[in-house]
Amino acid sequence: MTFFTKHVMQQLWTSGVAWDDPVPPEIASLWARYQSELQLVETISIPRRITYDHAISVQLHAFSDSSEKGYAAAVYLRVVTVTSVYCHLITGKSKVAPLKRSTIPRLELCGAVLASKLLRLVADSYTNRLTIDELHAWTDSTTVLVWIRSSPHRWATFIANRTSLIHDLTTPAIWRHVPTKENPVDCASRGLFPSELLNHVLWWTGPSFLLSPPDKWPTLLLTELEDYSGPPSQEARVPTVLTVTVDVPIIDLLNRISSLRKILRVIAYCFRFFKPRSDAPISNIINATEITRALSALVYLVQRQTFAVEIAALSNGLPCSKSLRRLDLFLDPVGILRVGGRLRNADIPYSHKHPALLPSRHRLTDLIIDHNHCVLSHPGAMTLQSHLQREFWILSGRQAIRSRLRLCVPCFRTRPQTVQPKMAALPKYRVQQIKPFAISGVDYAGPISVKGSGGRASSRISAYICLFVCTVTKALHIELSSDLSTETFLLAFTRFAARRGPIKEIHSDCGTNFVGAANLLNPLHNFIASETYQHSVRNHLSKDQITWFFNPPSSPHFGGLWEAGVKSTKSLIFRSIGTHRLTSEELITLLTKIEATLNSRPLCALSNDPKDLEALTPSHFLTLEPSTSLPDPCLENVPLSKMQRWRLVTDLHRYFWTRWKNEYLSTLQLRTKWSDDGKQLNVGDLVLIKEPSHPLYWRYGRITDLHPGADGVSRVATVHTSSGVLTRPAVKLCPVPSC
Repeated sequence: MTFFTKHVMQQLWTSGVAWDDPVPPEIASLWARYQSELQLVETISIPRRITYDHAISVQLHAFSDSSEKGYAAAVYLRVVTVTSVYCHLITGKSKVAPLKRSTIPRLELCGAVLASKLLRLVADSYTNRLTIDELHAWTDSTTVLVWIRSSPHRWATFIANRTSLIHDLTTPAIWRHVPTKENPVDCASRGLFPSELLNHVLWWTGPSFLLSPPDKWPTLLLTELEDYSGPPSQEARVPTVLTVTVDVPIIDLLNRISSLRKILRVIAYCFRFFKPRSDAPISNIINATEITRALSALVYLVQRQTFAVEIAALSNGLPCSKSLRRLDLFLDPVGILRVGGRLRNADIPYSHKHPALLPSRHRLTDLIIDHNHCVLSHPGAMTLQSHLQREFWILSGRQAIRSRLRLCVPCFRTRPQTVQPKMAALPKYRVQQIKPFAISGVDYAGPISVKGSGGRASSRISAYICLFVCTVTKALHIELSSDLSTETFLLAFTRFAARRGPIKEIHSDCGTNFVGAANLLNPLHNFIASETYQHSVRNHLSKDQITWFFNPPSSPHFGGLWEAGVKSTKSLIFRSIGTHRLTSEELITLLTKIEATLNSRPLCALSNDPKDLEALTPSHFLTLEPSTSLPDPCLENVPLSKMQRWRLVTDLHRYFWTRWKNEYLSTLQLRTKWSDDGKQLNVGDLVLIKEPSHPLYWRYGRITDLHPGADGVSRVATVHTSSGVLTRPAVKLCPVPSC
């Protein structure tokens, strides 16, 4: 807090204001906040305990840091007892940076000098009270550490004077590096408000690593730091070479290098280094003999690692484990474990008669499989296993090979496997009782060649079928459309809505004509709602606004209901007309008859009750009878009141809806496919996006977002590609295998 007031005072001096001039607004606002929080200082309590029972080790830790505003230092007491470790602040001091601009490293050096003085002061003060076992000094500046650990005569006067002072107060060996985020003096070099200082745990108790053993403290390997050994001697300098031995087993290369070819070349060069020197010229090219020797050495080491028990048993003349006894294992003169088998007398190479034994799950086995798979141009598992058995016998070889081939990206590109999530529960609009066609799906079919009206030489006209499906009763409504434009679709939709009543929801694919229609209808309804029409008319039109729902792009299975309707309609059309061409009037008539036929299809199988003469059909919900049924008998002579007629119609509707619940809904219970939980997609997965082209031309993408359904299963994902961001269903995504 005192550093803050010093810095504000320095800012006032540098701003050049006179004693009676108003304080600059930015300084005045800072001072006002500081003054308003000054009363919080009364709530700060500082622990002053320095002696602890059963203390094992007592240490002093000094920290230093600097900023453009100034530099600071603090000393902490660390006491290790039998049961715990204690650490808290002893003292701290800060100074503002001089008016003469200086570099940050020089200010860091000034902070180190301040820390050295504080550390020596506290250590001398506690000499009669505590036995200080260790002294430590910390800074987050590597430049300062280089200066401290070097001889002062190497540097300029400013740096040399201060490093000499640090050497007089401390020893360079106690100086260590602390990360900036864990340096408790970082806040002191910048200043804090009282409210910030009140709960600043790092300042009051020091970094958390001081509560851990010394082996958990931060370490920094600085190769450029030189150990300080006092003043330079006048002895002649003798150049020396330091040899460092690093134990890196050859087996570790398997995890560090992903290519078997490169590993073998590295080992071959190592063997060259150990080979006795000769006068014969050495070629820069690794020959086949050296590669074979390197592979044998690698197999030898892997076998010693995985088959140590079997090798020890065979070396002592004992039988190996029962699971491997059928292979008749033996050790060749080099010490490699090989399969004996029954081919000793076969006229084939030695490595083919007695292949080397390899474990099924090992990095070397995986690399050998991958290498030979690429060399042989990506064959199948059987071909690859036959080739490998000429040199190696892999335990559970077929399973090991198949598991590796599943991770081969080039093979995956030719036969990508898509994700198939579990089939979701039916949406509410499929299982709720509502007026027919109030919630509908729409799709297009075609084109169909239509005969023009110009006589025998009339031109051909392409027409399309616009099919509406009731999502509850499966009832169909078919309209003929002359093209795929938004305007033509709106005309067909108007005819559909006029004949089938008000529509609440429309579900469709992301066809351009559908998207255009939705974009046109929404502004239209907003216009109607905002105009000053009569209140009743405006409310009525706004209330009847249609909500449009689009399925994700490239996901026709999301609209399986209308896709099935299109399939049935096209099948009846082609069976009826074959290769003939109809006029538009004839085609409309045919489509109407097909609509009646499809609406007369049973929704579920006929019951076994002999009294039940007809199955439930979509037409029962539209006309109270199948559209293709025979005319009813004449009942004009039978007296029937109006109330009885109303009750009869009402009872029929209620009867059909009851049958719909009891008979039809139960048929939708089972999942005919996609009943298992497939592989789940995750954000960040690399995938291939399924497209109509050959898999080799499919685009790569990275999943950036998932859109889970009500059951928590993600069936739609957002994918980032090189050409933009796409939304695709999970069945169109192929996760790329990774090792």
